Amino acid sequence: MEAETIYSRAEAGFRDYYKDHFGERASDYARFSIDLLKIFGGDKDTKTKRRKTAEKKINEFYEEEVE
Repeated sequence: MEAETIYSRAEAGFRDYYKDHFGERASDYARFSIDLLKIFGGDKDTKTKRRKTAEKKINEFYEEEVE
């Protein structure tokens, strides 16, 4: 099974789970979770770059939530 298919299935599962807890933002939380998995699961970047990328993604996500 291709990685993107696995990520898509995981995102759908997270979305369904999050619906009960986060309502309207369930899809956003699911996508956010999978994006972080992709960042940390990648091996093309150094560990430090993956961490910085993840921190940026986290900050952007929660800034959107406040708006």
